[in-house]
Parts: sequence; structure tokens; C-alpha cells
Amino acid sequence: MNNNDTNTDLLIRYLDGELEGTDLVDLEAKVSKDPSLKQELENLRNTQVAVRSYALRQQVGNIHNEMMKEFAGGDKRSAPVVSMLRKAFSIAAIFIVVVGGFFTYQYSSLSSGKLFESNYQEYSLREVRGETKASNLEQLYKQHLNQQIIDTFLTIRQPSLTDYFYAGNAYLAQRNAPAAIQSFTLLQQKNFQAGSHILEDDSEYYLAMAYLQNNQAAKALPILTKIHDDKQHLYHDKVSALFLFKVKLLSRK
Repeated sequence: MNNNDTNTDLLIRYLDGELEGTDLVDLEAKVSKDPSLKQELENLRNTQVAVRSYALRQQVGNIHNEMMKEFAGGDKRSAPVVSMLRKAFSIAAIFIVVVGGFFTYQYSSLSSGKLFESNYQEYSLREVRGETKASNLEQLYKQHLNQQIIDTFLTIRQPSLTDYFYAGNAYLAQRNAPAAIQSFTLLQQKNFQAGSHILEDDSEYYLAMAYLQNNQAAKALPILTKIHDDKQHLYHDKVSALFLFKVKLLSRK
């Protein structure tokens, strides 16, 4: 079995909820860093939904065909109208149950973790306007040395705004959502105190993603709603209407 087949098998097991422990952590790390693997996961997820939807339509179609056979086989002149209505209501009830079961499954299988994994992308380095103090963590971030970023950050007496940001992303990559939330929140507080807007859009988006990773969809929702409604926001395109709808559903669980 080649590497692609192995990855596909792991992705299928991930969607079925069969991966645990280090296998789960390793796959999530790969997906977050590999755009092609992330796209394959999304394609498999869409295929899974499509197959279930097709099966649902087939089941409803079979029920409909059985009903029509019953109608055709009976004496139309003597069949009571009440009997026909009863059969029609029975079919409608079955349809509601089947469709309701399908959407109940979709709702129950929805989780903050899955939403995070399907939408999270690592921060892409760009010029940070307004920040005069260069961050030593930037070079470490370019090399994806997340643990070294964290270790270095903890030794800095007066972290810069970019230090908080890189540390937050390193914590996020290490699946330490509470620490990531704290870093992004401190960045926002210091921006507010200084009247600056350094990494403002970036910190909002990644704070929302940290809340999702931490199973706090209700806290992520207002931030993501703001991003979705602001077409000028740097991360507006990353928050689709469907993504926002799923977060709304999660926030009500």
C-alpha cells in the first residue's frame, strides 16, 4: 500500500471516529500542514454526506413505489377516500422520520474539533505594519519549531505584540487551546491599551479558532460573525455562510 492509500485510509477512519491517541494527533497535525491532505479530507467528508443523501432518496423512492403499487392493485371505484388519505399520511410520516433522522445524525456528528480541523490553516507570514520591535520568534515560526517558540516566549520579560501572536499560534499547533486563547487575548488587550491595531484581524480569527479547538463555539460565534459581516476583514473569505451556520448550531448544543 502506497503513502496516498495509507493517508486515505487514515482519513476515512478519522471521519468514522475510529482514530485515537497518537494516530489521531499525528493525522490532525498532517492535515493542518498539508493543503492537499486537507482538501482530500474535505472531499471525503462531502462524499460521505452525498452517499447518505443518495441512500435517503433511494429509501423514500422505494416507499413511494410501494405505495403506488398498492393504489394500482386495488379497486379504484370502491376504495374509500379515507383509506387513501391514511396511506398518504403514513408515507408523509415515514418521510419526516427518515429525513429527520438524517439531519439529526448530521447535527449530532457536528463538533468543534471537526469544524476546527476543516477550517484551520496555519498563519502565513507577512509584513506586520506598526510593529517596530522585531520578534525573535519569527524565524522559529518560519521553521515550524513550535515548541522552541513556546520555550523562548516563556523567557521573554516584556513580550512584543508579535511575540504574543507567534506564541498563540504555536500553542494552537500544539493543541494547547487555553494557552493560545490567553496569548491572543493579551495581544488584543495590549492593542486596546496602546490604541494600536497591530495584527488585529489576525488575532481575531485565530482567537476564534482557538475557542473552537477548546470546544467553546459560543465564544467563537460573535467573533466569526463579525469577520463574516465585515467584507474588508483580512479573514472574511475564510468564514463562509455555511461555516458560520455550523458554528451557530454548535453554540446551541
